Amino acid sequence: MKLVAFLLLILPLIVNCLVAPQRMNPPETKIREQLDALKVADFERAFSCYSDDSQVVLGDVENFAEVASQSPFEFLVEHEDAQVVMVSTVMDPDVASCLVKVVFGKKWRKKRRNCAPCLYYTWELSRDDEDSEWEIEAFFPDFDDVDFDAIELIGVDDDEEGEMFGFEF
Repeated sequence: MKLVAFLLLILPLIVNCLVAPQRMNPPETKIREQLDALKVADFERAFSCYSDDSQVVLGDVENFAEVASQSPFEFLVEHEDAQVVMVSTVMDPDVASCLVKVVFGKKWRKKRRNCAPCLYYTWELSRDDEDSEWEIEAFFPDFDDVDFDAIELIGVDDDEEGEMFGFEF
């Protein structure tokens, strides 16, 4: 009986030690870092949250700022609030997909009076291993919320892996 009581006392400590590394470095931390930068239009800091490979695809900070300032990403710049609603690392613990709800800033709510005051975006992140920092690979809108009348999809040559689709505004 004493052994059972002892195990019940230390079991939460053991579980906490096994789970703690994941909680100390959640993917939400990197998303929050980028969102905080976009909230104040700090494009350089937001750009630095991307992986090296994604930075090469995006080009430079100026190009990123231009894309981030246009539909459907413009609502992220100077947004009012954002919450990570869901995190998924189902297939690989070093790859995460996160759904984020972004509440528009005041200037966007005035322009979109007949629409919901928020949009959902998905962030894709990766890391080398559980001890390394998460890096953002990409983020994109929940396409149910995107006004495709305002966006023309174009094919953009990426590299030997094939074609990558981008947005032309």
